[in-house]
Amino acid sequence: QQREYQRKLNDSVVFMLREHNLDRLLRLIIYGMKNIIKIDYAAIFLEDREKDCFSLRAASTDMVFPAGLSIPYDNPTVELLKEHRRPLLLEEMSHLFHIDTNRKIKMIVPSFTENRLLGFLVMGEKRNKMVYTQDDLQIFELLSHQTAMAIENCIFMEERKKTQERLFQAEKLAFIGGMAEGVAHQIRNRLNHFSLGSRQIQHEIADFLKTHGDLVSRNPAIRE
Repeated sequence: QQREYQRKLNDSVVFMLREHNLDRLLRLIIYGMKNIIKIDYAAIFLEDREKDCFSLRAASTDMVFPAGLSIPYDNPTVELLKEHRRPLLLEEMSHLFHIDTNRKIKMIVPSFTENRLLGFLVMGEKRNKMVYTQDDLQIFELLSHQTAMAIENCIFMEERKKTQERLFQAEKLAFIGGMAEGVAHQIRNRLNHFSLGSRQIQHEIADFLKTHGDLVSRNPAIRE
């Protein structure tokens, strides 16, 4: 039975590497853990560089970790994962969690790309109550590298999409700016005609006042 789910996990890597949407990828991983290995809980934390922490991005339930939970870089769990760089069983890190959480968490599997910790998978116990074996640790360590590649690929695709959107927005603003400049130029041209006409009228009025000052002073309507 264990060999069978290990084979299914290996097969699922192909689907993970084909997925380009990060949220769908994370849900796929959670689904695989729950239904292939048949564990009672799974959650994924990913690095958030803007907030200097690891944020909870996907979970099979919010009964263990509340939605929106974040773990800072200097948390002992993160430091331990960076130190060992391999899947860790609960016995190796039981002091890092509250008592209530210990009943749910049995293993943490980190995902690294070079020396950067991208995130980690938190796993509960198996539904059949069997322990995680050395074979489990080896297969999860192998899968963690594949998962890191899939996550990094999704992040790259999302950043590429955002870059394209920014470029499109910049081109659109440049087009609007050029169009606005052209419209402003046309308006200025029209206003110049009005300005020249009004200046001509002012000169004509001034000449009329000089020539017919007495007529203007006697006639209020002309003066107005």
